[in-house]
Amino acid sequence: GSVVKTGLHIPLLILGSEGSCVTGTCRVKSVDDQSDRDAARSLLAASSGPRWCYQIKGTQHFNFTDDAVLYIAPPLRNLYALGPIDGDRGLQVQTGYVLAFLEQNLRHTPQPLLTGQDRRYPEAVRTGQARTCARS
Repeated sequence: GSVVKTGLHIPLLILGSEGSCVTGTCRVKSVDDQSDRDAARSLLAASSGPRWCYQIKGTQHFNFTDDAVLYIAPPLRNLYALGPIDGDRGLQVQTGYVLAFLEQNLRHTPQPLLTGQDRRYPEAVRTGQARTCARS
Protein backbone atom coordinates (compact mmCIF):
# COMPACT_ATOMS: atom_id res chain seq x y z
CA GLY A 1 0.00 0.00 0.00
CA SER A 2 0.91 3.66 0.10
CA VAL A 3 2.65 3.34 3.48
CA VAL A 4 5.61 1.81 1.66
CA LYS A 5 6.18 5.20 0.01
CA THR A 6 4.94 7.54 2.77
CA GLY A 7 6.50 5.65 5.67
CA LEU A 8 5.41 5.62 9.28
CA HIS A 9 5.88 8.40 11.79
CA ILE A 10 5.18 6.13 14.73
CA PRO A 11 7.26 3.28 16.21
CA LEU A 12 7.78 0.28 13.94
CA LEU A 13 8.78 -3.30 14.76
CA ILE A 14 9.63 -5.82 12.06
CA LEU A 15 10.31 -9.45 12.96
CA GLY A 16 11.45 -11.62 10.10
CA SER A 17 12.73 -15.08 9.51
CA GLU A 18 16.40 -15.79 8.99
CA GLY A 19 17.38 -14.29 5.64
CA SER A 20 13.97 -12.64 5.24
CA CYS A 21 13.45 -9.86 2.72
CA VAL A 22 10.87 -8.29 5.07
CA THR A 23 13.69 -6.71 7.08
CA GLY A 24 15.23 -5.34 3.87
CA THR A 25 18.43 -7.35 4.16
CA CYS A 26 17.93 -10.58 2.19
CA ARG A 27 19.94 -11.89 -0.71
CA VAL A 28 17.65 -11.67 -3.68
CA LYS A 29 16.87 -15.04 -5.29
CA SER A 30 13.68 -14.17 -7.20
CA VAL A 31 11.55 -11.32 -8.48
CA ASP A 32 9.34 -11.70 -5.37
CA ASP A 33 12.39 -11.38 -3.12
CA GLN A 34 13.42 -8.21 -4.97
CA SER A 35 9.93 -6.77 -4.59
CA ASP A 36 9.75 -7.59 -0.86
CA ARG A 37 13.22 -6.19 -0.18
CA ASP A 38 12.53 -3.01 -2.17
CA ALA A 39 9.24 -2.48 -0.33
CA ALA A 40 10.91 -2.97 3.05
CA ARG A 41 13.75 -0.60 2.21
CA SER A 42 11.31 2.01 0.89
CA LEU A 43 9.17 1.78 4.04
CA LEU A 44 12.19 2.07 6.30
CA ALA A 45 13.72 4.96 4.36
CA ALA A 46 10.45 6.92 4.38
CA SER A 47 9.69 6.28 8.06
CA SER A 48 10.66 8.85 10.64
CA GLY A 49 9.58 7.10 13.84
CA PRO A 50 11.73 4.81 15.95
CA ARG A 51 12.21 1.40 14.39
CA TRP A 52 13.48 -2.03 15.29
CA CYS A 53 14.12 -4.91 12.88
CA TYR A 54 15.16 -8.40 13.88
CA GLN A 55 15.68 -11.68 12.13
CA ILE A 56 15.15 -14.77 14.22
CA LYS A 57 17.73 -17.45 13.50
CA GLY A 58 16.32 -20.88 12.73
CA THR A 59 12.96 -19.60 11.53
CA GLN A 60 11.18 -19.60 8.21
CA HIS A 61 7.83 -18.20 7.12
CA PHE A 62 5.52 -20.57 8.99
CA ASN A 63 7.44 -20.27 12.27
CA PHE A 64 5.40 -17.10 12.75
CA THR A 65 2.15 -19.09 12.83
CA ASP A 66 0.64 -21.78 15.04
CA ASP A 67 2.09 -24.36 12.63
CA ALA A 68 5.39 -23.99 14.48
CA VAL A 69 3.99 -25.68 17.59
CA LEU A 70 1.63 -28.18 16.01
CA TYR A 71 2.66 -31.76 15.43
CA ILE A 72 3.04 -32.28 11.71
CA ALA A 73 4.36 -35.66 10.56
CA PRO A 74 7.89 -35.45 9.10
CA PRO A 75 6.98 -36.10 5.45
CA LEU A 76 4.45 -33.24 5.52
CA ARG A 77 6.53 -31.02 7.80
CA ASN A 78 9.29 -31.02 5.20
CA LEU A 79 6.87 -29.36 2.76
CA TYR A 80 6.24 -26.43 5.12
CA ALA A 81 8.50 -23.41 5.37
CA LEU A 82 9.42 -24.22 8.97
CA GLY A 83 12.93 -23.67 10.29
CA PRO A 84 14.76 -25.87 12.78
CA ILE A 85 14.11 -23.66 15.84
CA ASP A 86 11.96 -25.35 18.48
CA GLY A 87 8.40 -24.10 17.92
CA ASP A 88 7.84 -23.09 21.55
CA ARG A 89 11.17 -21.27 21.66
CA GLY A 90 10.43 -19.40 18.44
CA LEU A 91 7.11 -18.20 19.84
CA GLN A 92 8.81 -17.16 23.11
CA VAL A 93 11.26 -15.02 21.16
CA GLN A 94 8.52 -13.42 19.08
CA THR A 95 6.35 -12.76 22.13
CA GLY A 96 9.29 -11.31 24.06
CA TYR A 97 10.04 -8.76 21.36
CA VAL A 98 6.41 -7.80 20.76
CA LEU A 99 5.85 -7.29 24.50
CA ALA A 100 9.06 -5.25 24.86
CA PHE A 101 8.05 -3.11 21.87
CA LEU A 102 4.60 -2.45 23.35
CA GLU A 103 5.95 -1.73 26.85
CA GLN A 104 8.46 0.76 25.49
CA ASN A 105 6.14 2.52 23.08
CA LEU A 106 2.79 2.42 24.86
CA ARG A 107 3.85 2.56 28.50
CA HIS A 108 7.12 4.44 27.87
CA THR A 109 9.05 1.91 29.92
CA PRO A 110 12.60 1.49 28.54
CA GLN A 111 13.25 -2.07 27.42
CA PRO A 112 16.80 -3.46 27.56
CA LEU A 113 15.75 -6.15 25.09
CA LEU A 114 15.33 -3.52 22.37
CA THR A 115 18.67 -1.85 23.07
CA GLY A 116 20.63 -5.10 23.03
CA GLN A 117 21.44 -4.96 26.77
CA ASP A 118 19.22 -8.00 27.44
CA ARG A 119 20.43 -11.10 25.58
CA ARG A 120 17.90 -13.68 26.74
CA TYR A 121 17.00 -14.35 23.09
CA PRO A 122 20.29 -14.77 21.22
CA GLU A 123 18.32 -16.15 18.27
CA ALA A 124 17.11 -12.61 17.51
CA VAL A 125 19.63 -10.64 15.49
CA ARG A 126 19.09 -6.94 15.01
CA THR A 127 19.34 -6.08 11.35
CA GLY A 128 20.11 -2.85 9.71
CA GLN A 129 22.71 -0.38 8.73
CA ALA A 130 22.23 3.30 8.02
CA ARG A 131 19.56 2.74 5.37
CA THR A 132 17.51 0.19 7.25
CA CYS A 133 16.68 -0.27 10.92
CA ALA A 134 19.66 1.32 12.61
CA ARG A 135 17.65 4.12 14.20
CA SER A 136 15.74 3.57 17.43
